[in-house]
Amino acid sequence: VDLRCGPACVCHRCSTMAKTGHSRSSSDSFETANAARFSEYKIRGPRKQPPVVGSVRFDQAGMRDPARYIHISDNMDQIDEVLRLVETNWRVEPPQVIISITGGAQNFPVSPLVREVITQGIARTAQQTRAWILSGGTDAGVMKLVGDAVQMHDITVPVIGVAPWRPIIGKEQLESPLTPQFPGSTSDGEEALDPVRFYSALGAAADSSGAGINPNHTHFIFVEKDTPKPKGPGWGEEIKWRMAFERRAKEHFKVPAVCVVINGGEGTLNVVHNAVERQIPIVLVKESGGVAYALAHFLFAADGSFSTADKSAVDDVLIDPLGERGLQPKDPKPGEGPDAFRSMVLGRMRDIHKMLRDKEQTELVTIYTVQQAGSSGAADLDLTLLQAIARAQAKATQEGDSQSDKVLHLAIQWGRREIVDEWMLNRKQHAPGEEDLGSALQLALQKGHGDIVRLLLTKGVRAEQVNIWLLWQDWLRTSHARL
Repeated sequence: VDLRCGPACVCHRCSTMAKTGHSRSSSDSFETANAARFSEYKIRGPRKQPPVVGSVRFDQAGMRDPARYIHISDNMDQIDEVLRLVETNWRVEPPQVIISITGGAQNFPVSPLVREVITQGIARTAQQTRAWILSGGTDAGVMKLVGDAVQMHDITVPVIGVAPWRPIIGKEQLESPLTPQFPGSTSDGEEALDPVRFYSALGAAADSSGAGINPNHTHFIFVEKDTPKPKGPGWGEEIKWRMAFERRAKEHFKVPAVCVVINGGEGTLNVVHNAVERQIPIVLVKESGGVAYALAHFLFAADGSFSTADKSAVDDVLIDPLGERGLQPKDPKPGEGPDAFRSMVLGRMRDIHKMLRDKEQTELVTIYTVQQAGSSGAADLDLTLLQAIARAQAKATQEGDSQSDKVLHLAIQWGRREIVDEWMLNRKQHAPGEEDLGSALQLALQKGHGDIVRLLLTKGVRAEQVNIWLLWQDWLRTSHARL
């Protein structure tokens, strides 16, 4: 029995050891083995300590398999090593697209319709392609919306939470003495060494001082600021590291990415600014409020065209006490005037507007409006994401950075004929080469998208480019899986 746990222990570690016959010395041996297992990765935790690694099992009934996690410092030099860990140790399959979901870290008011549109849209996007979904990982705000989508629609793609370490409620449970993996829960000897820790937020509600972690994420990267005495609760300490990690993953896998903004405050505004600098397409879910609502009004005119005016008188959509039609105001810091927060927000929005205008990249930002989408809006958020990627890619193709074949394959994977037609085939200046079109036809046949097959054939793609043997093998695998 682990003697560090008292009579009111809720971590379940003691009872698990008793049932499996493992002792505290057995736990220590697993801790040693696990540390040796990760020694090949040049990753460190805060204050030059070794990183804490393991898997976490949540106490809620019906939760999925334990989620892998690591607790590291915010050192940018180790991003490549963390990415290698994700690939080689966690064995996460390479993505076809990276979907970064950012926004309100605290719970915010949202209508049932908007909530349904967001969760179903995320689910549909994830289910139709091999994506990586990245969020802040906590059990509040937009991260909880992502978790709800995973749970309600049984999403099986990697959902990676990059979270700040210090505000996590109950984080000491993630650094507790290790227990071995449950008997029979893994299939090979190496995986059996991965330790399981149990986690519960102990019923604590999320607020400005902290939040639990969401039980429906598959992986967690906990980032802690590498300073001796950090100040405040720690919200936002992971943002720069997460943005750099997403950028590196996009470059490493050579795949498109999209940033989805749902509500959000000051930190989200910085994320959008960074995404524009990196030429990442952005989708603002307008009715979610916060930054998404304020930016939609600031950047675009009523008719949907990009605004060329410098909008200074936008108090009604910049600052809103409830966060429904703008950012929630912040109390001024010592020495600041009462308008300091508004001035900062306005200045940052002007910077975003200027970058989009000067670089002629207004197509980077797309407004998703539930009211305009109508009753089918939930099914169309995934189309909006793909359109945003395609628009940004068309611009990149003009500038000699073409990945149009990957966007074409994404459109086929999602069964979106309109994207294949409009963005890949009807515009010769952006059209992929003959070899890419042949592989596109092959994929459309494998996925059973007859309307896309007919479209490709009418556009002159030759049927002899299809590999019949690969189609036969794919049919055999599918038929065997159904038996």
